[in-house]
Parts: sequence; C-alpha cells; structure tokens
Amino acid sequence: MQEPRCTALLNNPKFEAFVCLIIFLNAVVFALEAQNKGMAYGHKGFGGDLPSYFWIDGDHVFYVLEMLFGIVFTAEVVLRLLVRQHLFFCGGWNWLDLVIVLVWIFGQVFEDMLPVNSQVLRLARLIRLFRLLRLVRRIQQFDSLYLMSTAIRSSSGILGWTAALLFLIQMLFALVLNQLLYGFYFTDAVSTDELIKDRQEIVYTYFGTFSRSLLTMFEITLANWPPVCRVLTENVTEWFMIFFLIHKVTMGFAVIGVINGVLMQETFKVASYDDTIMMRTKQKAMENHIRKMQLLFEEADTSEDGRIDLQEFKEIVADSELKAWLGAMELDIRDVGEAWDLLQDSAQDKSGFLTAEQLVLGVAKLQGTAKSLDLQKLGFLCKECLQVA
Repeated sequence: MQEPRCTALLNNPKFEAFVCLIIFLNAVVFALEAQNKGMAYGHKGFGGDLPSYFWIDGDHVFYVLEMLFGIVFTAEVVLRLLVRQHLFFCGGWNWLDLVIVLVWIFGQVFEDMLPVNSQVLRLARLIRLFRLLRLVRRIQQFDSLYLMSTAIRSSSGILGWTAALLFLIQMLFALVLNQLLYGFYFTDAVSTDELIKDRQEIVYTYFGTFSRSLLTMFEITLANWPPVCRVLTENVTEWFMIFFLIHKVTMGFAVIGVINGVLMQETFKVASYDDTIMMRTKQKAMENHIRKMQLLFEEADTSEDGRIDLQEFKEIVADSELKAWLGAMELDIRDVGEAWDLLQDSAQDKSGFLTAEQLVLGVAKLQGTAKSLDLQKLGFLCKECLQVA
C-alpha cells in the first residue's frame, strides 16, 4: 500500500535536510541583522563614520525576511500537525517547533506584551538546527558528522573522570600557592609604600582567594602561563620561575598530553562499537573493493568481451606492480593457475571465464587470512569425509 504524498514527504530525509537549510539561512539573516544593528548603535553611541557596507534600509529587508521565515516555519508545523495528528505531540522536537511558532505569532500580534526580548525568542529557532543530528543515521553524506557526534556523546563518561582528576590536581596547586603568598599581600601593617601596595594588589588579583588562585592555575595550565609567571617573579621572588617551569613540564606536557591521549582513545573505542558506524565501515570497504576489482577487470579484459580467461589473467598478474598491488590488498598470488582455479571455484563456474561480478566475489573470498568461519567449515567437511570413509 502506497503511503500518502504528505506522509512520504515528511518521512523523506531530503525534506528534513531542506528544513535545516532554511533554519541555517535564517541564522545567517540573524547574523547580518545583528551586524547591521551593531554598527548603527556603535555609530549612534560612540560617533565615527559608518562602514561603506552599512545597509541603511536593512531594517525593512530584515523585517520582510523575518516574516517569510516565520510563515515557512508555521506552514511546516501545520503540515506536520495535520499529517501526524495526535502522534505529533509524541515528539519532543515537535513540541519545541510548536512553542517557537506560537511565540512568534504571539510576538507579531502582541509585540509590546512580550516579557523578554523578542530577538532572544527568535534565536531559539536556531536550536532546531540540532535536528540535523537525527538525519546523520539516514543520509550517507553525513558519515563524518555522525562519527563526530557519536564520539562526543561517547566521551561523556571519560570526560567526567578527566575533569574530576584535573580539578583535584589544580585545587591542590591553588591551595599551596594561596597559602605561600598569604603573607605577601596580607600583612599586619598596611604598607605606606605605593609601589609595594601596587605589587600586593597585582598578586592578590591572581592568588588572593581560593577561587582566584584556582582560576589562575587553570589559566597557566590550559592558556598563557608566562604573564602569571612574570607577576610572581617580578613582584615576589625569582624562585617562582622554578615552580612554573616544573608545573609546565609536568602538567602542561605530561599530564595534559596523557589525558588527551586517553580521552581520544577511549572515545573512539566506544564510538567504534556503534552499530551504524560498523555497518557503514563495512559498506564502504565493500564499495572500495568493488571499485578496485572493476579497475582490475577492465585492465585484464584486453578482448573487451566482458569476461576474462586464464591467458588474460596470466598476462595481468605477470605485471610486478600489479602483483604488489594485489599483495597490499592481502591477495598474495604465487601460483597463477592455482589462483585461477580457486577464483572459478569461488564463483562456482567451470566455464573457463570470469565476469566482473565473479572476480569481485572470488577475490573477496580469497583476501586475507583464514577466518574462524572458514576453519569451522573446513573442520566440518573433514568430519563428513571421515564419516563417509
């Protein structure tokens, strides 16, 4: 039974991709509008000349585009509601789309009654861009995006433990420095020397409290460490140079490097167990194998009759470069006649010829080492032979 056109349209991944494209274009319009308004406000508040690319009549154009996008999104939600009916309310994304459209309609009718900035509510539409992640399982062109999203999702567990370990180490260093420098910026008598007082304020800015000290430790570990090092070496003592060098070598290079390596290894290990990734990897490997075997067949088929015989196979395999190429594909041909017989046996064709499809199938069976299934099958056949004997 053929499904209705509207239902088929909504179930088509291309329709969902088209909606995501419209949302992306809406985001581009938002960006251009924000740029144009920012230049206008900057000119009004701070003076100066407007850039040559400033769009004086941009507000009217952006308003028209906003109405067009709003109408398109409203029509999409209405279409989904009419087709899905009560099933429409079973999806979280449908609820989000419905709320955004209703807020937009309410904003157009009662703009002055909105409790928050209407621009913020309009930007909420951009959240719908995450719908794109639902398509990556169905559209082949999104393999890389699906791999990245799966890897990010898989990294949540190891990332939590990594953050906990890093926070614990940084907290220890922050407390040590905070206590070591306590006597420098907190003295019983406030210094009357303005220079010393300024130095105390600078050091206090970085290490005065635990929160300041912790933020500073993350700064010197993950960001730019020389300015903080200069603050202590110039205002307290140069001996802090040794501390910062040791910290950079141990934390900046060793610990952070190990954390990054473990995080990437565990993330991609978990992502490799995903069923969709495994199926697509196998499918790509098969497509690559078919493409290479078709090139081999076209090169070997000198008679151009759509099939190759033993003589054509011997001529093509005699090429040392091609033999090395086949060896790189885990097909080591030492005896050409034996390899030909095995290829024909795999294709179950004793006619003395091989077609392109038979070559693809035969090479796929002969590639690589013997698998467990092959060994089990061989053992089973040996048992049958012994029973017959």
